[in-house]
Amino acid sequence: MPYTKDLREIALTKETVRGTVASVATGDWIPVMEWDVAEEVTKKENISRVGTMAAYEGDRVVTKRYSGTLKAIADRRLLPRIVMGILGTVNTTANTPQTGVHTHTFTRSDVNNLPSYTFSTQDPAEGDNTYARGVFKSLKLNYVIDDYLIYDAEFDATTKASGTFTSSYSASNSVMLPWMASVKLANDVAGLAGASNIVIQQLELEMLRTSNFVGQIGNQEASEIVSGVLDVKGKITLTLSNATYRDLAQGDNTYRALEILLTGTSTTVGTSTNPSFRVRLPKISFRNFTRAINDEFVSQEIEFIALRDNSNGDVEVRVINDVAAY
Repeated sequence: MPYTKDLREIALTKETVRGTVASVATGDWIPVMEWDVAEEVTKKENISRVGTMAAYEGDRVVTKRYSGTLKAIADRRLLPRIVMGILGTVNTTANTPQTGVHTHTFTRSDVNNLPSYTFSTQDPAEGDNTYARGVFKSLKLNYVIDDYLIYDAEFDATTKASGTFTSSYSASNSVMLPWMASVKLANDVAGLAGASNIVIQQLELEMLRTSNFVGQIGNQEASEIVSGVLDVKGKITLTLSNATYRDLAQGDNTYRALEILLTGTSTTVGTSTNPSFRVRLPKISFRNFTRAINDEFVSQEIEFIALRDNSNGDVEVRVINDVAAY
């Protein structure tokens, strides 16, 4: 019988031992809009000849690879798990700014073995399965004025196994909406504190990691996933009122610091803290300025990439919430 995507579920659990299935009981079931895991099977044809003109005598499976996608509304408790997966390093200051509230600062890790996760899936047709040694390779955040903050993520995994699960979702009022965000630009990080918010209509932010499977003799599945360089880039859409952004895109050595701070002013953790999610790019370079002319107003789009700043790195994500550890 046909079924809808609403009945398909997926959970995420950080692995204690890389490649060993982590129990879904210690993980999080993710309220998703869409998800999928593609099983990429490679078959090799047998082209031996046995005195006939047939092209093939048969074929066999030689490799199996697993790649997945997630699309969901951003949640201040769950989204940082994916940020941890793609950046790789977190420094947590417990009970700061108050008891029961914790500050997590995520930065780029310069190692090839990023944190690994087990993805547990439930599907009416395929049953319950786990995909171990899952490694994130992309995260895209889309801030728009008339929707929730939506993210898309991609991951690879090496090992599939069957399982039996019972889903359990945590009640949460910590979804993120773009109207909660402020966006600032300054000449450098030090200038962000005193910078004014800029008015924009849309912001896209992507974090991308190269990801490569390592095959092995003795098994169709890969033995490891090697992660590579981190590429952070994005695009801003706003009304066109002057040549500021065009000049930034076309100028040389016109770097800026960018901060996107989303604060849950209607939510409290601890006794009085508003949870927050802040992305800070200490050094970005603008490029590819374009304008759009319509019946309402003239708008502009400008792309940017994050560069490494000698003092402040290339990307920092700071989360304040009531989760003890990532």
